[in-house]
Amino acid sequence: NYKEALRSIENIKVLKEEMKPAYQKIAYYRAVDFFNNSEMDSALSYFDKSLNYPVEKDINSLAYYWKGESWYRKKEYRKAIADYAVFRTKPGAFSMQEYNNSNYNSGYSFFQLKEYEDADLSLRKFVNAKNNAQDKLTLKRVADAYIRTGDCYFIQRAYSSAIEYYAEAIRFHLLDVDYALYQQALSNGLLKQADEKIADLSQLVSAYPKSVYSASARFELGKAYFQKDEKEEALKWFQKVVDEY
Repeated sequence: NYKEALRSIENIKVLKEEMKPAYQKIAYYRAVDFFNNSEMDSALSYFDKSLNYPVEKDINSLAYYWKGESWYRKKEYRKAIADYAVFRTKPGAFSMQEYNNSNYNSGYSFFQLKEYEDADLSLRKFVNAKNNAQDKLTLKRVADAYIRTGDCYFIQRAYSSAIEYYAEAIRFHLLDVDYALYQQALSNGLLKQADEKIADLSQLVSAYPKSVYSASARFELGKAYFQKDEKEEALKWFQKVVDEY
């Protein structure tokens, strides 16, 4: 019972050296309990208590990581980024699975702050480290990171790079493939690559007829054919939007 153990130790006015590792560990696991119960303020408080006695290096490192996770769930993205960064500098952090996860969540934090260059840098670090992953959960996260990196490039108008990352996400075929196809099509359109845009959109409407992007895809197909001066084909797709939506 971490709660009772911590209360007992905190009743000691002057903590002896041999008690400090126990306090560090108990405070850390109490913080984890709070985190798992979505009590982020209490989690942060107890992670800080654990950090007051940085005896065991692994626990000290992980306290910074979980502080980052706590701030992230509170949507305090700047503070999350700072604690993730400290975690990555700590001894032993590089060999922990949390190391690459911190890049992923740092990327999302930068994305939420609309700092897209830093976001795509963090997300690319994550995918580069996880490219040989085998488990499905990690692969889904890699696919998601490819999509968000594509979004970062799209927002920065680096459409060729956006296409590259959306294509990787599509290749995984695990997560939001319809969205990646749609964004890839828009990127091709902005590069005036009408045939490629048409191919992407045709794949989307064929493979994902119930997608939330289905109506927009049909409309964009009409625009693409109109730009190619294929007015009859363009009219067909515009009419589908009218008739079906």
